[in-house]
Amino acid sequence: MHDSLISEFKLNSKPHHQVIDYRNAKYQGMADGISINRNGVGVVLDHNYMLALAIWKSGKINGESLIIYPDSSLFYGEIKNKYPIGIGCYQISKKCKIFSSLGRNQ
Repeated sequence: MHDSLISEFKLNSKPHHQVIDYRNAKYQGMADGISINRNGVGVVLDHNYMLALAIWKSGKINGESLIIYPDSSLFYGEIKNKYPIGIGCYQISKKCKIFSSLGRNQ
């Protein structure tokens, strides 16, 4: 009976808001049921104070993203399959911004 309840929960569960504690980071945002798989909009803050506000799919960043690194540099753009694509903005310091069109041949 316990297994059927879990199976029913997995089938009927839709992404919902969760806070997930990892060893070196904390995630807050949309996640799928029991698997706690990040899906949808969410924020991760790691132990080095790197912040990632992004669209997640299957636990990985996959879409529009804003990543702020501990040294205050940042990236804003789209990430797909672990790589930046399209037009992105890197800000290395307050005076240095790089805009680029990125793509990856697959």
